[in-house]
Order: sequence, then structure tokens, then C-alpha cells
Amino acid sequence: KLTSSFGIQQEMSEEWTPKERRLVSPKKEDSWDLFTEPTFYADAPVGELDLVEFTENAADRLRALREFEEARLLGKEEAELDQDVRRIMRNSGLLRDKEKDKVSHFILRLAFCRTEELKRWFLQQETALFSYRFSKLLDSASRRSEGAKLRKFLDANGLGMLETIPDEEQEELRVPLLQATRARARKSSSTAPEELLFYKVAFEDVTSLVSRRQVLVRGGYAYVPSEDLGYIVETHFRTRLSHALALAARSLATKLGEVHEKVGDKLDALAKMHLDSEYKPSDHGEKIGPEDLDALSRRSYPPCMRHLHSKLRELHHLKHGGRQQYILFLKGAG
Repeated sequence: KLTSSFGIQQEMSEEWTPKERRLVSPKKEDSWDLFTEPTFYADAPVGELDLVEFTENAADRLRALREFEEARLLGKEEAELDQDVRRIMRNSGLLRDKEKDKVSHFILRLAFCRTEELKRWFLQQETALFSYRFSKLLDSASRRSEGAKLRKFLDANGLGMLETIPDEEQEELRVPLLQATRARARKSSSTAPEELLFYKVAFEDVTSLVSRRQVLVRGGYAYVPSEDLGYIVETHFRTRLSHALALAARSLATKLGEVHEKVGDKLDALAKMHLDSEYKPSDHGEKIGPEDLDALSRRSYPPCMRHLHSKLRELHHLKHGGRQQYILFLKGAG
């Protein structure tokens, strides 16, 4: 057994003593579901984990993140995407295993904290996964009758300052709030405007929503419906994870000598696994020109890249995330 290197965590507590803490022992919890209990990963796991579990947990999550990224880029309908994502997480063992979800996240945090490119990719994928998980929580907790689930999550993740407005204030602002959310009701929201929970936040925290006129603004505060709360929470998640990655990089650099050599090798290997074999330059020295792409896309592209190529041909434009992925793919292809 190897003492877990999770002692290198964002808080960098010098008092971390493996013997005083419980062992990391991933156990499935039938009542727990990845998509109904999102987390900020505030507390690192502690204890012991053997090398086989260490490697398998991290590799499973890395594959899941990559497959999740591909699924999102295909532009599928929500119901089909939901099925694909649940299948991906079930196959990876993350769907109902709370400890594996936590352990694997922190292993990859260590593996991907050492360069800006690695940090950027990991931050993007974990934020996207968190946002997706949080949206599923909102689907079931946006109504006033079910707000306790959302309140529990906010309090547990240090977001207790996000408070719903009192019933009296909501009744007083009932007409302008309904007017602000009328467009949402026409767009197929499953929650009637009068049933929504509203959060009162400083308007500068939701400038994107304000600029699109999706929220009511009064006295310097924006009244954000719970269905848009993901915008605020996702920003907090990204900021905290970015800070944690920066601290992990500094900590790993100073404590590298204390990390078991085999663990260091595994971290190096995990960092290199994030690129598919399709991204690796050809060893045959063959040149690929722009005129070859249409034929190659039909014959040799993976489905996600074939979809991006067809959309580029159709629209002559790709969104930022898709463009970055396609550029990386073409660069690797030569």
C-alpha cells in the first residue's frame, strides 16, 4: 500500500497525518447519484490507496471526461445526450460511487496541474461536468416546493450567502418578476414563473444575464431565478478549481521528493493520456492538405471530428470550443 499523495492538497496542511485518518476505500452507495449530488471537491481524500486502484480510478475518470467532451461536441438533443452521459459515467464506475468520484478527481488534479495547457483542459472539462451535474439538480429543485435540495447543496459548498428572497418581497415584486421570466415560460421551461425561486445578488455578479435582459434589476441587485443559478455557481466552481490547481502545482513542485517514484510516473503517464492517438502526428511522413479533408472526414475521422467538419462546411463557422478541438485534431494529423 502506498500512502496517498492527496496530502498535497489545496490547503497544504502540514498537520496531515495518514495514520490519524480513515483509509480511502471506495465503496458504492446505492442512494448516491453523480447527477443529483454535485460537489465542489472542497476536502481532499486522505489515507492509503494501492497503485492499481490509484491508476484505475484516474484512468477511468480521464476516459469519462474525454468521452463526455466528445458527446457534448456532437450537438445531440438533450434526451439523447442524457442517455449517453449516464452510459459514460456508468461504464467508468463513477455514476454511483461517491468515493471514486472524489478520489479520481484529486488524482487528475495532481496530474494536470503542472502546465498551463494541462490545467486549461482539466479546468474546462471538470467545469463542464460540474455544470451538467448542477443543471440536473436544478431540474428537480427549482420549484419553491423543492427548494430544500438546492439549499442543502449551497450551504454544504460555502455558498450560503446565496439566499432566496422572502415570500413578502417576491409577492411585492410579483408583476415585474413575472414579466422578466415571461420569455423563459414561452421557451419551454418546465417550471411556471410563479413557482420559481429567486435569488437576490449583486448585479455585477451576473452581468451576462443582465445584458441579455433575463433578470429583474432593482437598487443594484439582480433577481435571479433558480433556473439561472447555474451561471453563478459555475463561476464559483471554476474560480475555486483554478486556484486549487495553482496551489497544487506549487505544492507538488516543493514536495516532489516526498512523492513515491512510482506515483510520480503514474502522474506523468496520466498527463499524456489526455490526447487521443488521432492527435499524434503520423510517423509515415505523409502530408495532408486542405483539399484532402473532405475525403478523409468521410473515411477516417472519428465521429466527433466528422461532425465538426460537416458543421464547418455547412455554417463556415464553429463555436470556440469546437474550433479549438478541431484545430488540435488537424495539427496532430499533420
